[in-house]
Amino acid sequence: MDPCDIHLQAASYAAEACGILTKELFAPCYPYLSPVPYFEQCRRDTCKCGQVCFCSALAHYAHHCRRFGVVIDFRGGVPDCALSCEDTKEYSTCVSTCGRTCQALSVPETCSSDCVEGCACPSGMYLNSKTDRCVQRNECPCYFQGIDYPPGENVMTSLGKCHCRDGVMNCDNNIIAHGCPAGQIYINCSNPQVDPELSRERTCENQLLNLTFSAHIPCISGCVCPPGLPGAFNWRHLPFGRLVKRLTSHLQWAGSVCQHGSFQCSFHPCPSMCTAYGDRHYRTFDGLTFDFVGTCKVYLVKGTSSTTFSVIIENINCFNTGVICRKNIFINVGKSFLIFDDETGNPSLSSYIDDRKKIQLWKAGFFTVVHFPDEHVTILWDQRTTVHVQMGHRWQGKLTGLCGNFDLKTVNELRTPDNFELTNSQEFGNSWTAVECVDSSDIRNPCSLNPLREPFAKKECGILLSEAFEACHPVIDVTWFYSNCLTDTCGCNQGGDCECFCTSVSAYAHQCCQHGVAVDWRSPRVCPYDCDYFNKALGKGPYKLVSYLDEEFVMAVRLVDGVVFPVREEDIVLGHAASFMLTSGLYKPKAHDSNLISFEAADRPNYFLQLASNNTLVLSKWEKREMFHNRSTFIIHKNTWLSGYSSFESFAKPGYFIHISSSSVDLLKYHHSEEYRLSTLFKLVDVKFRFLSRSACEWHYDACTSPCFKTCRDPLGKTCQAVPKVEGCVPACPLNMLLDEITQRCVYFEDCIEPADDSPPLPPSIHTPAVSEITSSTSLAVISEAVSSFPVPEVKDMETTLASKLPFTATTGKTEFSALTSITTLPTITLSSNISSQSTEMTSGRSTTAMSGTTKSNFHVPSKYNVVGYGPFISCSLSLFNDKQYWEEPAPSVSSFAYLSTKPLYGLTTTFSDGLATAETMSGVTASALMLPKETATLQTCTPITENECVKHICLNGQLIQVNKSQNCPYNATQHSCGVLGFAAQVNGDKCCPKWECACRCTIFSDLSIVTYDGNHLALFKEASYIVSQTRDETISIHVLDCKMSNSNSTSLCLAMLNLTYVSNQIIINRLSRKITVNSRFAWPTVRKYGFKVEDSGFKYAVETPTKIRIQWFHNTGVMIIEFNSTREPRPLGLCGFCDRSLENDLMLPNGTVLSKSDPPLTFIDSWQVPGTLKYVGRDRHQETNCSIMDCSECLRLVLNQTFSSCHPYVPPELFCNMWAQDTEYIQNPCISLAAYVAMCNKFNICIEWRSSDYCPFPCSENFSYQACIAACEVADSCHNNEVASLDSDSCSLLTEGCVCAAGTILHRAHTAVCIPEEKCACTDSSGAPHAVGEIWKTSLSGCCMQKCVDSETIVPVEHNCSDIHNLDCQRFAEVALLVPDDHTCCPQKICICNQSLCEPLIPECNDLEKLVTYYNEESCCPNYVCECDPAKCEPVEQMPSCQDDQTLVASRVESTCCISYICACGACSDRIPKCQEGEVLIVDGNTTERCCPTYQCICEIHRCPEFKCMLGMSLVEGQKLQIDEQFQNSTENTCNCVKYICVRDKVCLSNERGVLRPGQTIVEHSADGICHVSYCTNVIDPSTKYYRINRSSIDCAVKCKANQVYQPPKDLTTCCGSCKNLSCLHTFSNGTVSNFKPGTVWISNCIRYECTNTAIGPVLVSSSVGCPPFNETECVKVGGYVVPFLEGCCKTCKEDGKFCKKVTVRMTIRKNDCRSNTPRFPKLSLGIDCNE
Repeated sequence: MDPCDIHLQAASYAAEACGILTKELFAPCYPYLSPVPYFEQCRRDTCKCGQVCFCSALAHYAHHCRRFGVVIDFRGGVPDCALSCEDTKEYSTCVSTCGRTCQALSVPETCSSDCVEGCACPSGMYLNSKTDRCVQRNECPCYFQGIDYPPGENVMTSLGKCHCRDGVMNCDNNIIAHGCPAGQIYINCSNPQVDPELSRERTCENQLLNLTFSAHIPCISGCVCPPGLPGAFNWRHLPFGRLVKRLTSHLQWAGSVCQHGSFQCSFHPCPSMCTAYGDRHYRTFDGLTFDFVGTCKVYLVKGTSSTTFSVIIENINCFNTGVICRKNIFINVGKSFLIFDDETGNPSLSSYIDDRKKIQLWKAGFFTVVHFPDEHVTILWDQRTTVHVQMGHRWQGKLTGLCGNFDLKTVNELRTPDNFELTNSQEFGNSWTAVECVDSSDIRNPCSLNPLREPFAKKECGILLSEAFEACHPVIDVTWFYSNCLTDTCGCNQGGDCECFCTSVSAYAHQCCQHGVAVDWRSPRVCPYDCDYFNKALGKGPYKLVSYLDEEFVMAVRLVDGVVFPVREEDIVLGHAASFMLTSGLYKPKAHDSNLISFEAADRPNYFLQLASNNTLVLSKWEKREMFHNRSTFIIHKNTWLSGYSSFESFAKPGYFIHISSSSVDLLKYHHSEEYRLSTLFKLVDVKFRFLSRSACEWHYDACTSPCFKTCRDPLGKTCQAVPKVEGCVPACPLNMLLDEITQRCVYFEDCIEPADDSPPLPPSIHTPAVSEITSSTSLAVISEAVSSFPVPEVKDMETTLASKLPFTATTGKTEFSALTSITTLPTITLSSNISSQSTEMTSGRSTTAMSGTTKSNFHVPSKYNVVGYGPFISCSLSLFNDKQYWEEPAPSVSSFAYLSTKPLYGLTTTFSDGLATAETMSGVTASALMLPKETATLQTCTPITENECVKHICLNGQLIQVNKSQNCPYNATQHSCGVLGFAAQVNGDKCCPKWECACRCTIFSDLSIVTYDGNHLALFKEASYIVSQTRDETISIHVLDCKMSNSNSTSLCLAMLNLTYVSNQIIINRLSRKITVNSRFAWPTVRKYGFKVEDSGFKYAVETPTKIRIQWFHNTGVMIIEFNSTREPRPLGLCGFCDRSLENDLMLPNGTVLSKSDPPLTFIDSWQVPGTLKYVGRDRHQETNCSIMDCSECLRLVLNQTFSSCHPYVPPELFCNMWAQDTEYIQNPCISLAAYVAMCNKFNICIEWRSSDYCPFPCSENFSYQACIAACEVADSCHNNEVASLDSDSCSLLTEGCVCAAGTILHRAHTAVCIPEEKCACTDSSGAPHAVGEIWKTSLSGCCMQKCVDSETIVPVEHNCSDIHNLDCQRFAEVALLVPDDHTCCPQKICICNQSLCEPLIPECNDLEKLVTYYNEESCCPNYVCECDPAKCEPVEQMPSCQDDQTLVASRVESTCCISYICACGACSDRIPKCQEGEVLIVDGNTTERCCPTYQCICEIHRCPEFKCMLGMSLVEGQKLQIDEQFQNSTENTCNCVKYICVRDKVCLSNERGVLRPGQTIVEHSADGICHVSYCTNVIDPSTKYYRINRSSIDCAVKCKANQVYQPPKDLTTCCGSCKNLSCLHTFSNGTVSNFKPGTVWISNCIRYECTNTAIGPVLVSSSVGCPPFNETECVKVGGYVVPFLEGCCKTCKEDGKFCKKVTVRMTIRKNDCRSNTPRFPKLSLGIDCNE
């Protein structure tokens, strides 16, 4: 197949790169050698292995060209193929080393003209083959008699004294010595007498292979074997009989012996590996690859030999997303069974390990390694989806399963358990399911389901085809792995993208590693992996602690005795350690508390500074004890009192600091003094490790390394050499050190915490300590202890008692414990007296008996201590009924799956009655039968009858015989009462002969009152956390909160949370929110983790802890019952007391002391309070009294009510009332006291209905109703009842009250408090809300995403109706409408986007200093192109100007460009210019004129003194001469000695505004508003000013002006008032009104004419009488008129009405043509209507 068809991504690169063969570079060679075949060869090679092969192909063609004399230096023209030579060599296309080496000077060579390209020594220099460097001839060593001598060396030889010079050995006889090793001779081919055959190589190898050499081979001078003696192999000379090993690709030469010149070898097959990774990829032992998709448990490997062996895997669908994130593994080898079902890499507690099985379990790199050395089986698991199984050659042909049959053939791999050959891998995988399972996995290709992921997958997975893996491509075909990488990366579309991809690439890298090709492919971007996490645990440093008081003193320790003392640095000697690593605190209450540190000796790992009992420090070896960790932990206070210095406070003794003095280092309690504080300050100074081999980075990443390395338990690192290589973080310890598995650091062997002993050493462990060859019948509780490094309690001797007529001997086993591994030898039961003995191994007090048939037998083996685990089946042979023998045939081999269980197994009970033995198994495994002899079995016929579990009728010799298992029972079969503790518990497990004892049972009631294990009564009244039960590894604590409910009569405090801690694992149960967290991660019930089991029935939590403490916690009431077997050891302490049936020591404090009777219970309660959790303190409820002292009649009245009578025999009222009397809450609240009494009664399965709606009602939330009696083992009805297993029937004897779902509703889930109609069980959405079929709901905040329930658990998405989408008109040019999703609406919306293909590009051409810039405007989305200046194109500034100190470099633009030029500019001056005094002048300092801010100063110039004048109002004092002002003359301000004289006041008036006035002088001032101000200077002295006083007065001149006048100031300013000027005329009418008239206005009033006339002094009113024309009223009447007044009634006139005629005279002048009358004519005309004339 053409490699380019496989590596498609490389095909185009190869064709393009190899095309250079057909181009100009190689053209000179074309006439001699065609490049076509070489091009094809180059293309193929480049596709296969990339650039390396590409350059080799070009070199190959160039080499052939050189044979024709054509020299092509292609490397200079192809940069990818350029070669760089070492510093002493040079490259040439034609070089030859012949005669150019130092060795050739000693042993001459015969050279040919052949040459090759490469690096060689320059002319005049020779190659020193030992250093591979070119040297001068005088630096060459001499090769003489097989030894090389340095230049200048003188030696004595058989030739005399010889001297090495210029690469040649010269001896005394002046001959050049050509010395040869012993047994060889030197030949010189230049001598014609030498036989050339001697120079041709004759070796044992040639002789063995019968090889002869051509006579044409040239003679070569040198040392050869004498005739008849061949030489050894070139690669190695082996003497006869030497044994060697050599590994080939498929076979191993084991025991290869050299005989007669040849190897006699025996061949052994290598082990083979099967791989399963991802969710579907498998590679069998024989190399067949296939995919199988499924989530059922399937057999990966299953053995067909007598040794039981199987590996079952199960794909885990994480978070119901459909993505497989992990595989669970179930490994079965022999009787050992290992389960890995979480991410820790540690086996589950449900696992079991046979005591005879050697198992090595540790973590190496990414993997958990499980190695079975005897079986040659190794399993590697990366805690995710990858599993590698390596099987030794002994398993060839003996395997089946998904990994194939390991027969070195692939044709028959897909074979089913029924031996059918299949061709479909999916059917093949389904045929190997381990249990019945319905698998609905989607087998389609994820890349076709998620096409959008495929480009991303191809991009990432291309790394497999890249140069990173090119070295592995010829070894392991990458095609299948690349295809798988695409599939996995496409499939991880809901998270975990990188994890799926990295796992897939890592699978190919692992295969490469196993075939010898290590690929370091990870990088910070691609699947990074950091090993610094492990190095951080080693701490920071090393540091030396230098004292603040005297920096010459440091803190040191004597290694011989560990004493810490102060010492000067120069006085440190061997045996002193003064450098320390600051590690994380050995004791850390919080996981990440950086202030807690420990001091570890840097040069002595595993040794820490510890607080001794006398408050001194001592260096001690690491111990596992908590006290050691506590005392080795310190609190660092950085920069405490001085910066750069730290102090260290003891964590074990707060307030005590490390204190150094001149003579000692100890811990002193803090006291407030400067001396003390400075004595506790140290500086941490970095130092180097004393030994160069030590470093703080002891862990590093390795892409392919052996998981075996030197450890404390395996100092030689040889116990697991056959384990495959792995990838990951491994330790890199110095040669003289090894890894301590406990502390995870490199130590000296003598400092190991658990060094190797005589037993086979343990394999190493990286993350967790190793589990050694486990040789005990141990459960995974023991393994978990070994892996997690916690001690195992000492197992007490076990007692075995058998109640039987037959004698038994019981042997008690003892248990030996190391710090990590427990080796337990369990008790053996031996049946004697005609009973053949069989061994029985008991674990957890329970054994299982594997027998066939129907007859059963019980064995009872009580023990004082229960060891967790499971023993093998019991097999017994009994001899009964005189001479008639019955035997039992052993049952067929039962797989471990049949008898392994996570539940505790209880002891078997054996009783023998009337000579009859019956055996019964308690674990559900098929019981064995007591088989009748064959000669009688067919003759007897009868039918067995079973009356009950204890009385049966069996067939014996054809007759029914009664077998009563309860007969002769030594115990009282009646279950008795234990008072307020409840019924007694069965302790032996035999229902026919039960043994009842009062269990250790503690009850916490809903009101927070407590009845301890031994019956004491307490009551909590604080909001805090309390420890109720505590052992060394396990702590159970409760948290009390204020959770008062409305309409509730209960107290506000309630039991809210339960905290379960086992070693480092923690489970928190919150009753109020119904949430469970496991190590801070939320979990749904049922929880089975780390030995815990937490179930939720809907009414209560049922908890079982790893130490077998059982807890029942009821949801509604909050009542908690804590119980464990009374035989349990060690017994816990806590708030529940100390269980030993004694009230005297019940109230035991944490320190082991018992509360005295005189102390109040509060002391006991507070001692078990968790520090730092107290939030609220209520009122103490306890009072020291009883019913013999106080009146309890009220309590008796309540309890003796007929309603509670059924409980009186079990919980006597008098007993309860004594508790009532001691509890004030009971006295004050009868509802609480009665609820507590009923809760005690409920322990005896007594139902009391005492509440009513108006008497102590029980609060229930909506959709719930109250029910008085609920069985504790009852499981509430819920949608998934089938998912909740029925609880332990032992709890059915208890009742509780609470709330149940109202009629017609059930719980949605048992672990939720939500009641719903049953039809809503159909679907549950991602938020946990239930929905009915057909219901549609919104799944997003916007409401756009909706889903619908269409069938049971079938939810489909519902599309939003988006049929109505509004049209959008785009306004801008070149915009088009486009549909896009909208954040605010559920439907896509149309938006306008720019389609620039519609634009017409008009791009201007820019000049050299410009760039093209794009702008946009509002009218168009098309760009506008503008040329703008581009600063990047400006010429660089050659030299920046150098500015003065007071100048600033300023960048400015060059004119009309954007180029920047730099100038020096001055900034603002900070110095103020001085203010000069009189006579001074401001000048500039001449030395500072060139500065930005020159210096100014004032100098005196006497002529600048001002001419002295007195102030206004003052005059000089005159006498014989002017009086000088002496005070001014002596003033500091008069620096220039200017003269001033004394002035006195004149006899004047002084005004700031008016100046000086003489007495009697007057000043008149006029204001704009017409007021006249008069100032008059008097001759009276003003005492305040010492001048004459000024009298001031004011006159309002404008007040005299009328309304129509305006005031005008006087023209003579010395006159006070001016005059009033009219602006209009005023007139008063007869009715008294006054009107204002403008000039020119005329009017008539009372027949008087008025006119406002302008004059020189303003408008003046002129009046005159109205003149009337003459009027004759008589004449008016005659002509028919009437009198009409006018001029406002002052005159009369006649008005005619037109009805009367009258004569009028008209004057006329007659004209006709040019003639005219001389005089006017007066014709008579009559005017009127009726004119009769």
